[in-house]
Amino acid sequence: MENVEVIDFNVPNGKGSLLVLIDIETRLDKDSLHLKLYEIFSKFGLLFQVKVDVSANSIDASPSLFAYIRYYSVRSCNRARTAVQSNRINLTDFCGPAVRIRKSQARPGVVPLLRFRCEELANHYLGFNGWSSKILYHRQEHSDPLTIKFVSVVRLEFHKHGLWCEGAGLIEESLLPDDLVMQRVNVAKRSIGEAFFAAWGKVILLVVNDHKVHLEIDTTKKDSFFYNPLWDQPEVVVNDVEYANVDQEEQEENKE
Repeated sequence: MENVEVIDFNVPNGKGSLLVLIDIETRLDKDSLHLKLYEIFSKFGLLFQVKVDVSANSIDASPSLFAYIRYYSVRSCNRARTAVQSNRINLTDFCGPAVRIRKSQARPGVVPLLRFRCEELANHYLGFNGWSSKILYHRQEHSDPLTIKFVSVVRLEFHKHGLWCEGAGLIEESLLPDDLVMQRVNVAKRSIGEAFFAAWGKVILLVVNDHKVHLEIDTTKKDSFFYNPLWDQPEVVVNDVEYANVDQEEQEENKE
């Protein structure tokens, strides 16, 4: 029977994707411990986050540390947890003899991944040539004279799967007279970012038996505003009209 895991392009927040290590006592500093944990646990799957910090209950004379190790995939996290519990990973060498796994909890809410995270996730499961993106529309729109507004529309294409999706982003801010140039640049960038958020939010990865990847587009998700694909394809452009000449020609035709 095939085993299918669904992975979307939101920040992983379920307790099944999080491994928590507590009572860590080590001679390594936090940065060195972070690198060591990342090196070991990245072997089980793509990591979203490795966080090392001082435990709130530790004594200043001999502080203990804790580590959050979060995966995109629940299966990857389960493999890592099993390896720790079965001592296939010897953490005591650099985490001390008291290190243990603590029960994790889910985080509420849905937060979309940042653009570079989306690309990292897509590259891992689809390959660097498994997808492409392009900007279809990116302009400053005419609005209130005291505001600046940019609209962007992007497209993600997944050629091997024969699928694509689009996302639209709109950012509008009140003008800041002190730095209009930088504000315009920032609003323009943010509108593109919002468009990619919307596009990646429609993509769903289906990982079958840990190695075969299918892709689906969630067509029920709508953009935050309506985008007309014909905005950037005007059928007729009128530059100037001489209405006086038109009236004169009509009068001559009536006389005939």
